[in-house]
Amino acid sequence: IIQDFVGRKILVQHYVSVTQSRLFLFTLDENLAKIESEQEIGKTEGHASVGQNACILPSGNVLFSSDFGEEFRSLRVWFGNESDSVEDADILQGMIPWNVADITFNNASNDLVVAFNEDGCFCYYHTPMKNLLKDDVLSSLRSLTKLALHGLELGVATSNGQFYSGSDKRLFGFSYQTPKRPSDVFVYDFDLQKLTSWTQSEIGGLDSSQFQLPQIIRYKSFDNLDIPAFVYLPPVKKDSKRVHAPCPVIIHPHGGPEGQHRPIFSSFYQFLLVELRIAIIDPNVRGSSGYGKTFVSLDDGYNRENSVKDIGALINWIETEGFNDFGLDKERIGVWGGSYGGYMCLASLIHFNHRLACGIDMVGISNFVTFLEKTSSYRQDLRRKKYGDERDADMRTFLHSISPLTNASKIKAPLMIAQGKNDPRVPVGEAEQIYETVKANGLEVWYMVAGDEGHGFKKKQNVDAYQEAMVQFWNKFLLTKKAE
Repeated sequence: IIQDFVGRKILVQHYVSVTQSRLFLFTLDENLAKIESEQEIGKTEGHASVGQNACILPSGNVLFSSDFGEEFRSLRVWFGNESDSVEDADILQGMIPWNVADITFNNASNDLVVAFNEDGCFCYYHTPMKNLLKDDVLSSLRSLTKLALHGLELGVATSNGQFYSGSDKRLFGFSYQTPKRPSDVFVYDFDLQKLTSWTQSEIGGLDSSQFQLPQIIRYKSFDNLDIPAFVYLPPVKKDSKRVHAPCPVIIHPHGGPEGQHRPIFSSFYQFLLVELRIAIIDPNVRGSSGYGKTFVSLDDGYNRENSVKDIGALINWIETEGFNDFGLDKERIGVWGGSYGGYMCLASLIHFNHRLACGIDMVGISNFVTFLEKTSSYRQDLRRKKYGDERDADMRTFLHSISPLTNASKIKAPLMIAQGKNDPRVPVGEAEQIYETVKANGLEVWYMVAGDEGHGFKKKQNVDAYQEAMVQFWNKFLLTKKAE
């Protein structure tokens, strides 16, 4: 992945896995046709993750991020040392304990903006550099200050930041979305210290004042680990005596498993919140990215089901704090997930079968052994690093023992399955085998397969049909379920 291209210099990231990537600086010949030399920036003896959006300064020095020796990908500076190791790159340790998400430098004014992924949200920091001498660069970087972007609600950037070079003004632009607003272009004027929205995305005439932002919570899991989650609540009814009337809730584990729930715009989320008055909880269970390299590895191999236990701890939270403080209906809890989140849905229905009303599995893994054997060859080694190698006899036995297909008899709640027939990642057989097994056990199970889709639904007619089916499913099995 090309990170930056200045003159004859190209920065390229080689991505291996979520915990391992490398950064190379290539120098081209004068005709920009051949590589004259290459140098690895941030070389390490062991595994380390080098972040995207590294930046070549006019001086030839490189700004990048790496988690070598640290939990998070911190800001680093390479000053063209004869040695190319991370140990010889100046490290700004512990400044901001989150992953660097974006690095943008203005060659005209020497302004630097660095974005961090703070608890799943984008936060921007700025520093002006007096010059590009080593001591001044390090001093400036240690003076990074968070930009006060007034009026910008929690959300994420949808593009890399850019400085506007067609003016003598110091203007920084970026695209940004929130759960209440689709992606729009914003421009920050450093001289006026003012943020302006340059676009206003269309939302089909809907009343965005009813759209909801999430709250960030943390709850304790079985081993006392803090698990972060985004909690979306329906809007308050004017005639409600409670802050939030008791409402059903959907637990929505993400895919990956190294994914991360972030506060993005979803019209379907807002439909569930505003029209169906269903609360949604997006947990970032162990194994999620964004919370340090230890956290992202806590579900590797034989620790797979510890992430499922994080869902059990969330159900405990719903039944206590969620019920008392947020008005969640502890008798009406559903689960919905896609890809690895589909596995989490199935596993939750198995482990917490009498505490969940129903579940929806989209392109989920039902048997780790058949999944690893039949997923596309380009993904097999990557997935074996995370889940375990099914060719090893002991690991094969373990993976078989924890697979939803093996334990399908424990599913007691209605289930909906959706699958793309041409899925190269999670083959259609994963859906078919769990559907046939659960159906044979006498449970109500809905099955939707799209013959012209792959890993998830992308075509509008299929997305519309899937969402309509989901609404019917939630109406029948979640909204109408009465507390005993």
